[in-house]
Amino acid sequence: MSSKNRKILIGVISGLAVVGVVLLAFVLGRGCSSENPTVTVTTTSSPTVSTTKTAATTTTSTATTGAAQAPAPAPQPNPHGPYYTMSAAIAYVEAQGGGMATIDPGTLWQPGSTLHVIHATPVGGASYGGDFYYFFVDGYLVGEHSFTSAQSAQLVDNVTFAVTFDVYLPADPHCCPTGGLSTVQFIWNGSDLVTSGSMQGATM
Repeated sequence: MSSKNRKILIGVISGLAVVGVVLLAFVLGRGCSSENPTVTVTTTSSPTVSTTKTAATTTTSTATTGAAQAPAPAPQPNPHGPYYTMSAAIAYVEAQGGGMATIDPGTLWQPGSTLHVIHATPVGGASYGGDFYYFFVDGYLVGEHSFTSAQSAQLVDNVTFAVTFDVYLPADPHCCPTGGLSTVQFIWNGSDLVTSGSMQGATM
């Protein structure tokens, strides 16, 4: 090898050595800096209080279709009898016997009265069939009385009914009662219909 080439080789090696030293120093410098403690400053922010307002919600439950329903209350018994109204009492009277015709029912059936009366006479006979009186209290039939010939009848008070009638003696024909007149009262005493006066001669 010539001296010239030897000088070039030495120069290259020297340059490489310098580069190697520089690189080593750089690497060592990085290592040292990474070992240095790092001071971290932490900033603590003030706590934030968050207030949330919650609106109260009212929920109404609606029964769904098909849900079990409460049982219907049992029907209450009728506190009155079947003939509590005048029309019901008239229907009852007209169905009696072979048929009855009522006579001016509105004159004897007073709404505020305890004792109610329906006046009727049989239908279908050739002559007048007499006077029949049906007595009702609170819708119940409490009595029935007949007269061959009643001259008048009236409510005396709300529990008393009076009938004035022709008195028939045993031998009197239908046309001609000879016993004069008599009055009998029918009184509701709270449990029974009782009479005051004689019914003798009221019918033939």
